[in-house]
Amino acid sequence: MTKREVLMLGIIAGLIAVAIAGRKPQLVPIPLIVTRYDTVRVIDTAWVATLKRDTVYKTNIVERVVTTPPKTVTVVPPLNAVTSVSVGKQRGDSSLLLGVSVLPKNDGTYTIMHWERQFWTPGPLHSIRMVGQTPAVTFYDPPPTCPLKCKAHWAGGAVLVVELLRTVFGRP
Repeated sequence: MTKREVLMLGIIAGLIAVAIAGRKPQLVPIPLIVTRYDTVRVIDTAWVATLKRDTVYKTNIVERVVTTPPKTVTVVPPLNAVTSVSVGKQRGDSSLLLGVSVLPKNDGTYTIMHWERQFWTPGPLHSIRMVGQTPAVTFYDPPPTCPLKCKAHWAGGAVLVVELLRTVFGRP
C-alpha cells in the first residue's frame, strides 16, 4: 500500500468515526394533555352546564377526547318555608302562619307562591314543621282554668284561714 492509499483510508475511517460519534438517538415527543372546563349558561340562568374536555396534542394529530358527559346542576332546589308566625294570646284566638313556596317547572323556570294558614289556638305553641307544602302545627295542652266555682272555693279558704288566725292570736 502506498502512502496515498493509507492516507485515503485514514480519511475515510475518520469520516466514518465522526459520523458515528456525532449521531444522537432521536427522542420521541411526549403527548401534551390540556384539560379545559367550559361553562355554558342558559338564558334564564336557572341551569348551569359544565363540560370537561381533554385535548391531547400529538406530533401531527390533534385529538379531542370527551371523558365525561355534560352534567346539569340545579341552582335553586324546591323550597317551602314559613316566613312569619303570629300566635294567639289566649285559648280560642287565631294563630296565623305566612310562608312561601318556590317550585321548579319542567322548562327550567320556577313558580313562587305565597301562602297563608290560620289555626285555632288551643294552648301555647309547641312546634311547626313542614310536611311537603303544608305546615303541621302542634300545641301544648292548655293551662288549667279556674271557673267561678273554683274562685269561690279559693276565696272561702282564704277567709277561713284569716278567721282562724284571728282566733288563735286573739284579735277581734
